[in-house]
Amino acid sequence: MYKGRLFLLEDDPLLHHMVAEFLEQSGFEVRGAYDGDRALEILNQEVFDLWLLDIQVPGLDSFETLQVLRQSHINTPTIFISVLKDMVSLKKAFHLGASDYLKKPFDLEELLIRIERLLIIQKVTINEDCFYEQGRLFRQDQSFILSAKEKQLLEFFLHHKNQILPNDQIIANVWSYEGSVDHSTLRTHIKNLRKLLGKEHIQNVKGLGYCFKACV
Repeated sequence: MYKGRLFLLEDDPLLHHMVAEFLEQSGFEVRGAYDGDRALEILNQEVFDLWLLDIQVPGLDSFETLQVLRQSHINTPTIFISVLKDMVSLKKAFHLGASDYLKKPFDLEELLIRIERLLIIQKVTINEDCFYEQGRLFRQDQSFILSAKEKQLLEFFLHHKNQILPNDQIIANVWSYEGSVDHSTLRTHIKNLRKLLGKEHIQNVKGLGYCFKACV
């Protein structure tokens, strides 16, 4: 089962290969880089569900990389992985917007648990009258059970709020390996979500894709 798209920054070739292979076998698509400059280039161009960043890498270190990305309002969940164990590094990581911090050496199963925990959408407030929780959309005094695809689509948007998401990227993440899905199918599902959320939350960016706007 397809679980999402991850980015891995790790300069040790053996560890990089081992982590990527394990995560791919666990159902994730993994894209990677071995230095900070290449990582920043990729992360500015492509959409991922979660980033795994080793701190001490050639070029920009991951503190600098994350700082630049957060300043661009890209809030993708991020796990730092590092041999650094001092409190100063730990505080700096979370201050810059890290979601978690895993010290080397680590168990691959523990890494998987941490990734899956971060990718679970619990309760998210969309605006003062509407929130989403575990497959249900609550609006004023009503609740709506979303279809499987509506749930996946909304959760993908919630993971990437305020980012312009290309149509093909959305289809690849939501429909993954289900065969040929065209843009009209995507438009139909977005139309259904707009009826529940309001048109203002899912904005069409002409020629580029869609952008999800939350009011909180």
